[in-house]
Amino acid sequence: MPALRGLGPNWYAVIMGTAIIPGAGIGLPHQFPGALRVWQLLTVLTFLELVVLVVARGIHWYLHTGQARADLLDPAVAPFYACVSLAFLATGLVSYSVGHTFLPTGLAIGVSATLWVIGTVVGLVCSVGLTVLMIVKHQLSTIGQSPACLLPPTGPMVSAAFAQPLLDHLPAGQNKALFVLTLYGMFGVNLVMTLVVLPLVVQRLLVHGPLPVQATPMLFIGIAPFGQGVNALGNLGDQATKAGLPAPLDAGLQAMSIAAGVPIMGFALLWAAICVVMLVWAFRNGLGFSIAWWAMPFSSGTVVTGMSVISRHTGVRALGWLATALYAILCALFLCAWPRTVWGLARRTLPAATPPGPAATYSPGT
Repeated sequence: MPALRGLGPNWYAVIMGTAIIPGAGIGLPHQFPGALRVWQLLTVLTFLELVVLVVARGIHWYLHTGQARADLLDPAVAPFYACVSLAFLATGLVSYSVGHTFLPTGLAIGVSATLWVIGTVVGLVCSVGLTVLMIVKHQLSTIGQSPACLLPPTGPMVSAAFAQPLLDHLPAGQNKALFVLTLYGMFGVNLVMTLVVLPLVVQRLLVHGPLPVQATPMLFIGIAPFGQGVNALGNLGDQATKAGLPAPLDAGLQAMSIAAGVPIMGFALLWAAICVVMLVWAFRNGLGFSIAWWAMPFSSGTVVTGMSVISRHTGVRALGWLATALYAILCALFLCAWPRTVWGLARRTLPAATPPGPAATYSPGT
């Protein structure tokens, strides 16, 4: 099947971008009438996308093993293997948060837990394996730094943020307390690695200028670790008071969700503003649609969910309305990307993120 030869791991971003619509919508402080039906349909669509892509990628590895191995050795493609973890985790979250509204509760939590475990294991493997691969095999120069390098350590952060369905069904006690503390450790994995890698990406931009025009949407990847960090702090803070942790540790962890979450969200909004300005620049310089556009919905959605968490914890209603307004923008991004992706697949005209050549270190390829 030659058509599958160029099916890279970056395609899992489509699943992430689909899942974030119902995932962010169900947690909004202000709900849209009739939206639940749409979110239920999108949840089913997310699950179907995951199944189809896992099968297609399995066939890709079987028929094009050489290409798959070459992808792992390509510094432009390898970081996107982390999207496998993120796609499983995002699907697992909506399988319960939305799925329980039309599925038996036991089935919804079972599917959610299974996908969370798979996504977490893959995420931890990618965090270590891809980082070592970049050190040992990839020869990255300053100009070769890409926002995609932020993806490998992001999986543990998303696992920490998306574990709430499992935590809600665990009784308070030693096991739940250990689980909560483990998730805080996974939060730290991403936070520290992001603080190491992001300066390299910023240095690349300041020293060597913008990314190739077609790769500009990948700048949005830098939002996700911070948006998910706010989600993780908020959700784990809620669970800390229910897990049986001793006082005042439980109340302190809950307070940290605001004390640390608000400044982190501030940086996420700053980076989002930079991304928007650079996106305008890219459109003025000929930016066209490509698979790179899928870097925008999931990353932007983490700002929506993070803002919803802060609004819920602080009781500041203006932040709830801001989250709702940002959600409308998120839906617009999805409606721009999904139909054009389907149309491009149908016509086999979907372009890569960047043209081939030296600048393509920022592209996952076709």
